[in-house]
Amino acid sequence: MSLSFHELDAVEALFEPGDWPFARERAAEIDRYWQEASRGKSGMFNGTVLVQRRGRVEGRTFRAAYMPVEYKQFLAYQRLPVPATEVRNGFGMAALRTADGHFLLGEMGAGTANAGKIYFPAGTPDMGDVKEGRVDLAGSVVREMCEEAGLTEGEVRVGAGGPRSSCPRRLPSCAR
Repeated sequence: MSLSFHELDAVEALFEPGDWPFARERAAEIDRYWQEASRGKSGMFNGTVLVQRRGRVEGRTFRAAYMPVEYKQFLAYQRLPVPATEVRNGFGMAALRTADGHFLLGEMGAGTANAGKIYFPAGTPDMGDVKEGRVDLAGSVVREMCEEAGLTEGEVRVGAGGPRSSCPRRLPSCAR
């Protein structure tokens, strides 16, 4: 896999429900995988998430389409052997810095699909991120930071250099 980086001026993410052959054709296998993967993990919930089914860079704009799927379908797609398709996990992520310039990372809880892994606060977009037929990826980033770091939107400022927290260095004192 090769990586490429692009400077962008805009992201256009459209909400476009559609058929996903993987989910339809492998429903029984997905159900079996979910039963095994979620056993004993109280933090795993089979809600609706948005997967990116089309994405491309055109000039300095990234254009994508997102469709709703069940989390168990998304997780199975990531973990089971599946031929490459146009579907991918397309999410926004920001490196959250505290007011004094330190970066905030978190460890995924034991009851989650990625237990023990260390990440910047982020997550897959969901239906709450859909606004007037578009997926608000920037809003998704702020929502995830607030959910995962215990911040309120008023404690997060997005600007040059990325999101910053107004919390002091000892962030747990700001957790809600």
